[in-house]
Amino acid sequence: MAQKFDWSAWRLGLFTERAVINRNAEELDYVQGTLSSLWGTVQRQQQEILQLRATLIGVIEVLHARAPFDVDELDRAVQTALTDLTAPPPPPPSPPPASTDPYRGLPAEPTPPPVRLVLCLQCGRQVPASQTTITENGEVCDACA
Repeated sequence: MAQKFDWSAWRLGLFTERAVINRNAEELDYVQGTLSSLWGTVQRQQQEILQLRATLIGVIEVLHARAPFDVDELDRAVQTALTDLTAPPPPPPSPPPASTDPYRGLPAEPTPPPVRLVLCLQCGRQVPASQTTITENGEVCDACA
C-alpha cells in the first residue's frame, strides 16, 4: 500500500521523502506488472472465445449443408444446455436425524418398552398387562373384573 509522507519526520529532510517515494515507486511497478499480466490473459481469452465461436459456426454450417435441420430446434437445444450449465447446484442432502443425545451419547428419545399382552382367564381376550387385575385364579382384564 502506498505510503504518505510522515510530517513528523520533517527533521530527517530529503532522505525520508526519497525513501517514501522509492517505496511507492516499487509498489507502482508491481501493480503495473500485474496489470500487464492480466491484460495479456484477457487478450488470450478473447482469442480463445473467438476461435470457439468460429468453430461452432463452422460445425453448424457443415451440419446444415449435410442434413438440413430446424434452426429453432437448435436454438431450443442451446438454451436448454445453457440453462443446465448455469443452474445452481442442488442443495446437499439433509443429514439423517441424530439418534443420540449430542451431549451424552444416549438415545435422544427412549424407546418405549414392548407392550406385554396377557390372556384374560374369564373372556379369553388378549389385553395389555397394564389393563388387568391379578386374582387368586390368575389375571383377569379390567372389563371382567
